[in-house]
Amino acid sequence: MANVRNDHPIIASEILPEASYQQMQSMSRRALLQAMFQAAIEAAQPSHCIPPHLPPAPKGRLIVIGAGKASAAMAHAVERHWPGPLSGLVVTR
Repeated sequence: MANVRNDHPIIASEILPEASYQQMQSMSRRALLQAMFQAAIEAAQPSHCIPPHLPPAPKGRLIVIGAGKASAAMAHAVERHWPGPLSGLVVTR
């Protein structure tokens, strides 16, 4: 993979944490692209994205309202990581 640059903002440890830069250079282009795609999918999962953005628990309960294709997964992430009582409604396809 002669076209891979080590000064690119996405470094090897971000794409494949267990792989060294030399291992990534020896990967086929297809395998590298598949690994990058998988890393992007994992990074976009609501279970990774939602918890850091949850506010401190207010007095009382949290009401969750959602609509759309990703709303069920996002509501599930809130439910799993919310420390207090919550209720709500989520409409999805």
